[in-house]
Amino acid sequence: MNKTVFITLLFFAALAVNAQITLPNFFADHMVLQRNTPCKIWGETKPNQKISCEFMGKTYISKSDKNGNWEFDLGVYQAGGPYQMTFTCENKIKKLNDIYFGEVWIASGQSNMALSIKEGILNKDEEIKNAQFNKIRIFVVKDSFPFLPKNNLSSNLSWQIVNPDLAADLPSTPYFFARELYQKYKIPIGIVSAAVGGTYIYAWMGRSAFLDMPNEMEKIKRNTELYGSSLNIMQAYQGALQDWIKTIDIVDPGMKKAENAWQNENYDDQNWDTISAGVGLQVKPQLKNFKGLVWFRKSFNIETVDEKQKFLLSLGKIDDFDITYVNGKQVGFNNGNRTYRKYEIDANILHKGKNTIAIRVVDYGNVGGLIGEKDSLFLQTSKQNITSLSGTWKYKETKLQAGRDFSGDPVHPNCTYHPTVLYNGMIAPLKKLGVKGVIWYQGEANEEEAFIYRKLLQNLIKSWRLQWGKEIPFLITQLANFRKECQIPEIDSKWAMLRESQQKASFLPNVFITTAIDIGNPDDIHPGNKQEVGKRFAKLAFKYVYKDSNLLADFYYKTLKIEGSVVKIDFFEKDLPIKNKDKYGNVTGFALAGEDKIFYWAQGKILNNQIIITSNKVEKPVSVRYAWCDNPGSLSIVNSADIPLMPFRNDEW
Repeated sequence: MNKTVFITLLFFAALAVNAQITLPNFFADHMVLQRNTPCKIWGETKPNQKISCEFMGKTYISKSDKNGNWEFDLGVYQAGGPYQMTFTCENKIKKLNDIYFGEVWIASGQSNMALSIKEGILNKDEEIKNAQFNKIRIFVVKDSFPFLPKNNLSSNLSWQIVNPDLAADLPSTPYFFARELYQKYKIPIGIVSAAVGGTYIYAWMGRSAFLDMPNEMEKIKRNTELYGSSLNIMQAYQGALQDWIKTIDIVDPGMKKAENAWQNENYDDQNWDTISAGVGLQVKPQLKNFKGLVWFRKSFNIETVDEKQKFLLSLGKIDDFDITYVNGKQVGFNNGNRTYRKYEIDANILHKGKNTIAIRVVDYGNVGGLIGEKDSLFLQTSKQNITSLSGTWKYKETKLQAGRDFSGDPVHPNCTYHPTVLYNGMIAPLKKLGVKGVIWYQGEANEEEAFIYRKLLQNLIKSWRLQWGKEIPFLITQLANFRKECQIPEIDSKWAMLRESQQKASFLPNVFITTAIDIGNPDDIHPGNKQEVGKRFAKLAFKYVYKDSNLLADFYYKTLKIEGSVVKIDFFEKDLPIKNKDKYGNVTGFALAGEDKIFYWAQGKILNNQIIITSNKVEKPVSVRYAWCDNPGSLSIVNSADIPLMPFRNDEW
């Protein structure tokens, strides 16, 4: 090629790159922008360049700064559309089409917010068939979990116009919420869906949420320092991990003598204690509040070994970090008490006859060790040959040395539970986007921290509001009923405590809560009636955000009086009738206890819009609890809008 032609081509290629107009990927065709609030549009090009925006007959002029960033404030608009935006910089033009102004809501949380219509939703075929709403648009944010806040979402996504061709994959709860809003107000509705299944609330909280949580803040600082400037994150992780493991090796007596190390297949473990594996998260008294190192060993027999194939070792979930050996050879390691351990084993590691598994576990506190269910512990040597590894294991503890803490392991770059990571990748990029509010459905993953969840959720809300610079409305749903229906009053229900923590968040201004306590599934953590969840979110919005005060959205008790053996309960909706859905008139879900703190089911009736309850086993009631179970079963008391009474208690036992 001629040298002059080559240089000319390079020049024009560089010019095209430098003049590129880049927008955050939620600014795209079919987008919905928030009405009645200042509309800001921003992006990037090369530094110090004039850029123009034509919109609704006006031309707006801006200039990129030294880093190439630019921004327009297009003013305030009422609901309407479709509109077009045209951006021009040098000889580059970018157009956005089919733009509407309406209501923009963020939908966030874990799997019950992310669950698509095709995934077990009631009447899913009919719902998909009838999903034809040109003015409902949904933007599904791709999972992203960086260690530092991002300015843009992780990939080129698009706004989806709701229609039967794509409805099957739309997130169900956000869609049903949007449908209720649209059918009432007949204005465009935009949903930004940012939800990831199985995620802890810590990952959704902004950095400011941890200012009063020094342990979590230390994790954030440690890992941002490790990964923030790294060009090869995986390489940085592997190096830091090996350094951390060495700190454990130094103090682990199981590694002191190589010839007699505890992972060796011939090590004599006959004096070790025994423990049962394969019973899930049931509390094991031996390791109930363990913190430190613990080794597990188990022997098993194999009749034949096929040298042409690999074998699968499944150990279920382990709390928290494991290094696993088979016949003295390391076969894998992993971290996180929600992660299933599945390790491939080469045939040359196993041999006919006796084989031994040794697992070194680092536990950071609470229940530790092998916490998987029975069917998750096995060795598979072929499709037909599966050896169960549940049952009795040998174990030996290694207590922490004074002042030593092993919880400082580096977080895996693909971790979705580390503090701030989902916020950084999926919420922070939206910081200047005009939004009406947030709907939030999360908490199942945090059941082991049910009490402190009240602080976590309130801190999350504050950190998001700090980002937007205002008290955007937060609408929350309590966890649905789940697991086997309780036959006797539960005292220490984790889900009941977490529901209470969710309700405590509503003490913050502009935070409102509804419940799904009556529409769950005892056998499925993902109940199918997401239509009703969407409706209840919408009822909260109608009443508290859009000020349609005649629309009931929630149902709380206000006061209770104990008069001898009788408890009288009043409600905030004093002038509106409460109802009993039980055809026999039974009032269900209430339990009473005296000073002995032993609860018994209570009987009750509705009288003059009060609930009157008693128990023939409690002469002098002190405490009243309602729906205080993971699954309280059928609940009969509802308000005039058929919203069930919120779970509550008047004690702090």
